[in-house]
Amino acid sequence: MTVRNGDLEDYRNIPQYNRQDEIFRSAWMQSHNVSLTGGSEGVRYNASLSYYDQDGILLESNYKRVQGRMGTTIQKKKLKIYLTTNYSSTTTTWWFSFPELIQWYE
Repeated sequence: MTVRNGDLEDYRNIPQYNRQDEIFRSAWMQSHNVSLTGGSEGVRYNASLSYYDQDGILLESNYKRVQGRMGTTIQKKKLKIYLTTNYSSTTTTWWFSFPELIQWYE
């Protein structure tokens, strides 16, 4: 295949786009944790709560998670009772589906 100089010069003044700059970014994240423990000789308790938030490197993408846990231990002579409860909620945000991204990027 031969290329003439005129053919390449025709493209010199056409605006160039960096598609990666249009959909990617630097992303930050934050994580917070709180916990409590205590009790007496017969009763012990603990509780914890955590929050996690991370922006994705793709624009308009995000991941958030909230978790909580509570536990109690009750002991009376030889009887020991454990009570535990857990909670977790996760949210993921995307502005596109993968096939849409491929189609848009081409």
